[in-house]
Amino acid sequence: MESEQDILLEMPVLHVSKYEDKVKLIKESLEDIKLKKQKHSTQYKQYKKTNTIFKSVVNILNTLSVSSMVLNFMDSNYGIMVIALVASTISAVISALAQSLEVENKAVSHNSSYLQYSDIYRDVNARMLRNGLSSEDLDNIITDLNSRIAVVMDSEI
Repeated sequence: MESEQDILLEMPVLHVSKYEDKVKLIKESLEDIKLKKQKHSTQYKQYKKTNTIFKSVVNILNTLSVSSMVLNFMDSNYGIMVIALVASTISAVISALAQSLEVENKAVSHNSSYLQYSDIYRDVNARMLRNGLSSEDLDNIITDLNSRIAVVMDSEI
């Protein structure tokens, strides 16, 4: 019967925690973070632009509606009243559409994710530039990186 020590000596040694492999894993993660950061930045800009357009159109229509109503008090003209009614209706429809699409919320969410990924990238990149990182330091960076990415991914849309 083999002893416990003999069994342990026969087991192959796994070199999963090689220093170079850890550095490679961190660098690959940083590249992935950079891509996600860019994606969220692009999405944020698109949603922000869309939200700005929606709000601008609604404001223009509301201004037209109010101006038409004021003009209608001065001169009772059905044409001016129709303009006010149409402007108000279109404004309400666009406001409802923007609200149901949650454009503003999506812009805020993508901006938040972009900022969080930027913070992770900057922090981990700075930590990797330090000289003399031990294998344990790399383990700590990997653990921290994974937990921070998980938090951001949980809040992503």
